[in-house]
Amino acid sequence: MNNKVKIKVIGKNINNFILKLHNKNINIYNIYKKNSDCVYLIIDYKSFDEVIKYKTYYDVYIVDYLGPIKIKNNIKKNKFVLIFLILALFVVFFLSRLTFKVNIITNDQKIANILLDELKQNGIHKYAFLKNYSDIKKIKEKIQKKYPKLFEWLEIERIGTGYNIRFEKRMDNHFDNDSAIYDIIALKDAYILALNIESGNIVKNINEYVKKGDVIVSSDIMLNDEIKGSISAKGHVYGEVWYKVSVNLPNNYYKQEFTGNSVNTYSLNIFSFKYIFDKSKFNDKIIISIPIIKNKLFPISFNKENIKEITIDKKTERDKLAIELVLNKIKSRLKEKEEIIDYFVLEKKQNKDSLSLSLFISVKEEIGVLKAR
Repeated sequence: MNNKVKIKVIGKNINNFILKLHNKNINIYNIYKKNSDCVYLIIDYKSFDEVIKYKTYYDVYIVDYLGPIKIKNNIKKNKFVLIFLILALFVVFFLSRLTFKVNIITNDQKIANILLDELKQNGIHKYAFLKNYSDIKKIKEKIQKKYPKLFEWLEIERIGTGYNIRFEKRMDNHFDNDSAIYDIIALKDAYILALNIESGNIVKNINEYVKKGDVIVSSDIMLNDEIKGSISAKGHVYGEVWYKVSVNLPNNYYKQEFTGNSVNTYSLNIFSFKYIFDKSKFNDKIIISIPIIKNKLFPISFNKENIKEITIDKKTERDKLAIELVLNKIKSRLKEKEEIIDYFVLEKKQNKDSLSLSLFISVKEEIGVLKAR
């Protein structure tokens, strides 16, 4: 784009002035006559000095700049405002990368203190730089590996400039430093499948049905039907438990699997418009977005995007896909030595928009929990 200027010419016989410029090969891009004595012309910026030479008794003024020179002049005119905005953006960007809150959602202060210490050692603490999705996943796995008997599951969720940490404590039947006396009772209604008992008096045997709360292993030491003492029950009890699960699968849902290919890029959100600098060329993909700069007052944000390639399987039968989703969900919650025993479909309904299934599932689970006397 060429630099141009919009000039205002005032004087008698304006047409003669315009004709003179034309004869001198000065390009005139636009002409707007205000009246017989005033005209606005758009010419090349570099031609302005030459126009001044021929103005004679005309008054010539620049009223506006067009093209790159206008941007340059505006920058020069507003340089202090621009410097302030750049500094403000830098401050916002810097602050948006810092951690201001680490929130552990629990009432167990002992575990909370352990987690806070571990997170701090791994760079998650107040005023530290925020971690990305990949780093958070590695830190979570590292903590779970270090404390395999403490956490059933652990979730570290980054929200804005902070983290929410949730966990479920793993059920542990070993209290070596605990002087209390415990019975092992049934956590759920079940048929007993296996008894791995270290100490205690076995009250219920394999293949017996127990209800929630029934004593399976007692701490009472019996001799000739008399209680001679007590010893805390220790061990594991596994039983068959049952679930009725319903699933509703939309007709446009298909099985998706990650290929392992991924690309990191960035996106810009302005109001409801989102532009992603995507060069992945993946046919099918899932995008995980993490805000880098976000303003609560203005609907504008700059985000880091993790684009993961997926494959979509449209061949798997709907029934099989629905059952697979339910079984995988249950398997993800099972611990070591726990497994799905069997399942069958109780009810099936194919609607216009979805498939509904009801499944009966039997699962081998650890059902014994300690209860203090």
